[in-house]
Amino acid sequence: MFRINYYKRVISLIVILFISVICVTKGAFAQQVGSNIVRDSSSLEKLSLDKGIDSSKLLWDKAIKAYELSNWQEAIDAWEAIKPRSFALCYNLSNAYYKNGQIAKAVLYAERAMKINPQNEDIKYNLNYINTELVDKIDQIPQFWLKLALFDLINHFSSDFWAYTALFFIALLLSLVVYFSLKHNFTSMRLFFIGFLLLIALSSYLISFWQLSNYDDSTAIIMSKTAVVRSAPESVNSKELFILHEGTKVYVSKESGQWANIVLADGRQGWLPKSKFEMVLDTNN
Repeated sequence: MFRINYYKRVISLIVILFISVICVTKGAFAQQVGSNIVRDSSSLEKLSLDKGIDSSKLLWDKAIKAYELSNWQEAIDAWEAIKPRSFALCYNLSNAYYKNGQIAKAVLYAERAMKINPQNEDIKYNLNYINTELVDKIDQIPQFWLKLALFDLINHFSSDFWAYTALFFIALLLSLVVYFSLKHNFTSMRLFFIGFLLLIALSSYLISFWQLSNYDDSTAIIMSKTAVVRSAPESVNSKELFILHEGTKVYVSKESGQWANIVLADGRQGWLPKSKFEMVLDTNN
């Protein structure tokens, strides 16, 4: 009975520590969209840049100065000239476009920043705030609350965190197996405990792999003021289904020439000219 209670306490402690890590790592939300930008250009040195590090740093510094002087378009032009686009660059561009009154571009770069760093609380807040100003209010198809809570937990941490968690529990698991082997003492409770650690390690590894392979490249943002969604990929012999407005997120399911079939979060779908939207996946990066 003592051993059973001991392992129960150890498992409970592991669960409590894991929940504590989640609570401690919760970041503070941004207070206002555009009130804070990334000023540090050190991330440029980690990237292979077409124009070279020195030239890109000059553009970065120019954009920062322009932004601080409320010269939004000048800041945008400078940041747009830097390739490839890091999280900091997309985050700053989203803020600059928002300040410049270009809502669709603000959403586009906020979504791109989210793709790069989905755990960042500032960009989450900014994106949610910008979405409140959009004309189209798209309600998602209701999902089971437990599924939503699970996805929120998984996406709160990066794939690196889950990979390191898997390695930690694998190391702990191997250590315990070696220890019990040397002691020649494998009880049913110890085997259960080892199985529990193995389950955590495998789950963490699978989550890390899923996050790396689950990059959705079908997301797009409506860029024109209005976009008529039709029943077929043609404007003459097709029925007008509904109208979308700038900044609305859609998902491209298939393409036909210069048209694309798009799906909304609420399940509605139809055809749009490709010129009406821009893909979140940055093909020019």
